[in-house]
Amino acid sequence: MTRRISFLLLAVAWLLTSCNQAPQGYDVPAQHYSRLLELKGTDDGHLYGGILFPSAYAQRSVRFQLGERRFVSEPDGRFRIEDIPVGEYPLRILVKSYEPIMGTVLVRAGEFTSAGVFKLRLARGKVVGRLVSETGRSAARVSLRLAPLGDLTQTDNDGIFQFIGVQSGGHSLLVTDSNYFTYDRKFSIISGEYRNLGNIKVFPRAGVAVPRTALLVEPKGFSPISRETTD
Repeated sequence: MTRRISFLLLAVAWLLTSCNQAPQGYDVPAQHYSRLLELKGTDDGHLYGGILFPSAYAQRSVRFQLGERRFVSEPDGRFRIEDIPVGEYPLRILVKSYEPIMGTVLVRAGEFTSAGVFKLRLARGKVVGRLVSETGRSAARVSLRLAPLGDLTQTDNDGIFQFIGVQSGGHSLLVTDSNYFTYDRKFSIISGEYRNLGNIKVFPRAGVAVPRTALLVEPKGFSPISRETTD
């Protein structure tokens, strides 16, 4: 009788464990959303899925966000996250030069929930503009950054800048050059949009020797840029 009871207990334990095992093909190292002390008896579940680039040759690890916490996929795109308190979580995948992916996943108690396989798409947006000084001269060789993903560029000798492969959504254009006062322009674009920010006036810091440039003229082959507008 004792042996039979022990056998039944082992069988039940095995069934409970097998229900909580990672699905086939997702035997990758687990990342943990919470520590056991954080759970404090709260029901929890697990999540798995994948993030794939358009080309298999470009496949690599990707940072993504679940709720308020950040994780990294495996080099082949798979991920597995365990010990997630039960509930609904926003999932955010932001990769430079690719369109953003936003979604919501529902984590159930004691289950491995599939988030699905997310396929990234190349971003084809373009942002252009020109920096000019308060005297109307082109602001040449000024450093700029496009947030949130941190694309960097410099204006050319005519003060013109451009960012290519810009994803849809909200962005901030930041003048990061130490020779100029900070500038922060917020705007948004849709997928594949060509966005012209127009002429943007910047101001050099006192005592800084700024390169002398020609008065603002339209360079050959460049379409006219309208004056700065607000969104």
